[in-house]
Amino acid sequence: EDLDFRTAFRVLHKNGDIRHVALSSARIMWDGEVGTLNVLTDLSERVVIEEALQVSENKLRSLFASMTD
Repeated sequence: EDLDFRTAFRVLHKNGDIRHVALSSARIMWDGEVGTLNVLTDLSERVVIEEALQVSENKLRSLFASMTD
């Protein structure tokens, strides 16, 4: 059975910051043995940008809605 796993979660950095990360795992063969390849990706900057974009979109929606009233 192939293992292809992806999930996102938050972790606490040693400096106290909360970081958003994604974990991807896949089953591999290594020197004739079954193992897993795991990659942890920091998504923190992306999450901050997406949140700022959402705030901006909400402001624009509100502005356009007030113009049509």
